[in-house]
Amino acid sequence: SASAGSLCAANEIPVGTLADLQAGGHTSGEQATVSLLGKGPTKLMVASEAITIGEEVFAAAGGKVQDLPGSSGTYYSVGWALTTAAADGDIIEVQDRVPVKVVIP
Repeated sequence: SASAGSLCAANEIPVGTLADLQAGGHTSGEQATVSLLGKGPTKLMVASEAITIGEEVFAAAGGKVQDLPGSSGTYYSVGWALTTAAADGDIIEVQDRVPVKVVIP
């Protein structure tokens, strides 16, 4: 399980996103506001790969999101992409949801 203030891994239950998401991220020890998943407006998230509008997105390593993982494991669906990501590091808008556990055998 992640420690307080750490980024979520692909197999950990995500809690929310940084409300003030910015390019380059935050520095260690800096205070940040977290927007809970499944509450309030759409959320901005950082893609770990190219993602198409309408795709379901899942938690990925380093606090990012990915489309449906191709390898076996436990993942958490966090919503659907409302904008396109061309590559790793792109910020996309997501219609978020309360995280749903998905196990790929």
